[in-house]
Amino acid sequence: MKKNTKLILLGIMLFVPALAWAGETASAMLSLPEYLQEVQVKNGTYRSSVELREAARQIGREADLIFSPSFFTHVEAKRDERQGYGSLYNKTESQTYSSGISQISSCGLQSKLYYAFDDTKYSSVTGSNKYSDASPVVELSLPVWKNGFGRSDRANEDATRARSEQDSWNAENDHKTFLVNAEINYWKLAVMRELADIQKSGVEASQAIYDYDAKQAEMNLIDKADVLQAKANLESKRLDLKAAQDNEGAAIRSFNAYRNSAESPVVEKINWDRVKTISPVETDAFDIRADVKAAEAQAKAMAANARIKEEDNKPSLNLYVDYAWNGGATRSSDAISGSFSSDTPTTTVGFKFSVPLNLGASGDVRAGARKKADAAELAYQQKLRDQESDWHDLKEKLKNARERFEMTFTIESAQKEKLEYERDRLKRGRTTTYQVLQFEKDYLDAEYSRASAGYEVLDLVAQLNLYRNDPAHWSIRKTGEKI
Repeated sequence: MKKNTKLILLGIMLFVPALAWAGETASAMLSLPEYLQEVQVKNGTYRSSVELREAARQIGREADLIFSPSFFTHVEAKRDERQGYGSLYNKTESQTYSSGISQISSCGLQSKLYYAFDDTKYSSVTGSNKYSDASPVVELSLPVWKNGFGRSDRANEDATRARSEQDSWNAENDHKTFLVNAEINYWKLAVMRELADIQKSGVEASQAIYDYDAKQAEMNLIDKADVLQAKANLESKRLDLKAAQDNEGAAIRSFNAYRNSAESPVVEKINWDRVKTISPVETDAFDIRADVKAAEAQAKAMAANARIKEEDNKPSLNLYVDYAWNGGATRSSDAISGSFSSDTPTTTVGFKFSVPLNLGASGDVRAGARKKADAAELAYQQKLRDQESDWHDLKEKLKNARERFEMTFTIESAQKEKLEYERDRLKRGRTTTYQVLQFEKDYLDAEYSRASAGYEVLDLVAQLNLYRNDPAHWSIRKTGEKI
C-alpha cells in the first residue's frame, strides 16, 4: 500500500510540472488579435499617436475660448514725489483697483463691464488731502473695416478648430497605419517560418537522395557523378535554408520591436485553405482615409488663415463708446455708495483709424494668402481623387492576388504528385538522380510561390483597414478563426 502511494505521489510530482509546462507553451502562442493587443499596450509609438489624437481634440476647445467671457482684474499702486512748477503738493500716492468681465461676440463687438476704484492721497508741507473715485463702467468697441464685424475673429475660430482637427486626423492616420503594418508584420513572420520549414524539407529530401546515391555508388550501381551532383544539390539546399532562417530572424526582430519584447514569439500556422475563402471586395463604398481627412482639415485651416491675413492687412476703423457712473468723495465709503448715481455720468464716443502706407505690399499679402488657400484646396481635391484611384487599385490587386494564389495550389499539387512518382521511379532504377533533383526543385518552388502569393493576399487585406473607420472591418483578425 505504501509502495503504491509513493508511486502515485511520484506520478503527481512529474505530471503537475508537465501540465504547467504545457500551459505555458500554449499561452506563448500568439494569435493576431492577441499580438495587436500587445502592440497597443506596449508600443510607445502607438500609444503616443493615441495620446496625440486625444490631445488634439482637447486642444481644439481653444476655439471655444475666443468668444467666451473672461474675468480680469487690475491692481496698481503709484507714488509720485515730483514737485512741478506751480504744484501745491510735494508727494502723491494712489491705489487703483478694477475688476470685471470682458467678451468678444461673434459679430466683432468687444464689450467690457467692470468696476473701477481710485484712492489718491495728496501731501504737502502744510498737510494732506485724500480723494476717492468709484465708477461702474461699460466699454463697447466695434471694428467695421479691419476685422469688420468679427470676420477675423470668426476666421480665427475656424482656423483653430481646423488645426486641431488636422492634428487629430494625422495622429489617427499614424496609429491606424501602425496597426496595419503590425498586422502585415505578423503574417510576414508566419510566412517566413513556413518558408524556412519548406527549405528545411528540401535539405532533408536532398540529404536522403545523397545518402541513397552514396550507397548505390558503393555497390557500383551508379556513376560517381550522380553522387557528386547530389552532394552539390545538398549544399545548395543548405544555403537556401540559411537564407530562409536569416529572413525569419529578421522577421522575428521586427515582430518583437512592435511589441517591445525579446521573447521568442510563437505565431499560429496559417491555414491556407481559409485564406482561399477570402472574398474579393465588390463594393465601391469606403470610408474616407484619415490622411485625406487631415488634408481636408488643412485646407480649411489655410482658408481661415488666408481670411485672417486679408483682414490684418486692411485699414483699421473701430467705433467705440464708453459710459461710466461716477462717485467721488473724500471718504472711500461715500465714493462707493455714490458710484451708482446717474447724477454725474461720463460718456465717451469716438473712432480710431489707421491705414498701412505701403498699399502695394498690403495688397500682395492679401493676394498671396488667397492663393495659399486655393493651393490647399487643390491639394485636397487631388487627394480625394487619388484616394478613390488607390481604392480601386487595391481592390483589383486583391482580386488578382487571390486568383494567382488559387493557381499556386493547383501547381503545387501537380508538382508534388510528379515528384513522388519520380522518387518511386528512382528507387526502381528507372530514372536519374538529376531528374529527381530537378523535380524536387520544381516542387519547392511551387510551395514557395504558394506561400508568397498567400502572403500578398494577407498584406492587401490588411491594407483595406485604412479605408474603414472600424479598423477590424475588413480584417480577419476579429473572427477568432485561425488563419
